[in-house]
Amino acid sequence: MALPWFTIEMLKRLRDSPTCGRMCAVKALREVGASVVQVEDKVPLVFPGRGGVLRDPNNFNRTWRNARGTLYCTG
Repeated sequence: MALPWFTIEMLKRLRDSPTCGRMCAVKALREVGASVVQVEDKVPLVFPGRGGVLRDPNNFNRTWRNARGTLYCTG
């Protein structure tokens, strides 16, 4: 996907900003030796959900559909 230059610049500023770059606590499964363990990790998010959590894909899709309207809908 090609992005306009101003979008790229904005994303770079968000990435480099200590106040805007939020880390989100997540739980992940990792293979350690012969077993799988649950570990807590942190990942950077550009657009976190409320409270700094991951967005639910279904909720995001609904929000995105409402924001873009039907003009760009291909079916």
